[in-house]
Amino acid sequence: MPSRSSAPGARMAFAASIVALGWFVAPCHARAQERVDAPAASPSTPSNGTLPEAWWTGSMLSNSAATLPKGHALIEPYAYDRLAGDTATYGSFTYMLYGLTDYLTVGAVPSFGYATESGRRISSGVGVGDLSLRAQLRLRASGPSSWKPALAVSLAHSLPIGRFDRLGALPGNGEGTGLAATTVSLYAQSLFRTRSGRPIRVRLNASATLPASTSVSGVSVYGTPEGSSTRVRQATTISLGTSVEYSLSRGWALAFDAFSLREGGLALTSKDPALPPSRRNEPGSAVVALAPGVEYSWTANLGVLLAARYVPGSASRPASWTPALALNVYL
Repeated sequence: MPSRSSAPGARMAFAASIVALGWFVAPCHARAQERVDAPAASPSTPSNGTLPEAWWTGSMLSNSAATLPKGHALIEPYAYDRLAGDTATYGSFTYMLYGLTDYLTVGAVPSFGYATESGRRISSGVGVGDLSLRAQLRLRASGPSSWKPALAVSLAHSLPIGRFDRLGALPGNGEGTGLAATTVSLYAQSLFRTRSGRPIRVRLNASATLPASTSVSGVSVYGTPEGSSTRVRQATTISLGTSVEYSLSRGWALAFDAFSLREGGLALTSKDPALPPSRRNEPGSAVVALAPGVEYSWTANLGVLLAARYVPGSASRPASWTPALALNVYL
């Protein structure tokens, strides 16, 4: 994650809050409609050209271009541990999605987190992160024998309910961003047959988080000091990514994500009436993430994903690993 301050605790707290929001799916919008993607076919390769049956859970970072059938729901809780330098951020978020119509899926993603730094206590306990509300509209479905990809658009809005300022001596309590941010996304997805006869699924995702601003007081996730009063504005953030999933059998699949994020810069303006107005700009930064994973499904309605996201380090931040475990339940 990009650095927000020279204070390690502030940097960690901000990174924890963004991860808790799923920022690399940027971050992650209605990703979990996996159970409706698999074509109905026999386990062996049929002679009529359709693909064999495959049960998917979806990769770690990419979003599905499918929508849930009307009246059906999908629950997908994630648990993760982000390791970066001397900090460890433990957290969870849960996709709770519902098919309002066959073409429109709505839902919410609550999140929670807890942080430590070199074994030192920097959080008072498990904190509530921001709440993401979302809606996804399917523009086009894609049959198993069609070369045309499925397409969908998604709109997500973050409710800044997580704590983000007045953190005092425990900066790890900052699990929110304070930003009522809106993200618009376009998803594409296609199924192909490999030479082995097993299907392979490819996704392309593009997202833009629109500019947003907030006011912070005292110690915050943006590295502001005690006693300060600051207006924070973040510029547009762009995320582009792709994923490939290969079906080994009906229940097993391998997955790999590659994403890039261009995070918008920050403008921090002092609001302290006792001091002259001051403005500090922090430039945006580019981040790349890679995430290999393994999917396993016991049935067409129940599966699990084990994956790990790797973000290379830079001069301003250490490299990070984020192993995650997700349960995918279609109802």
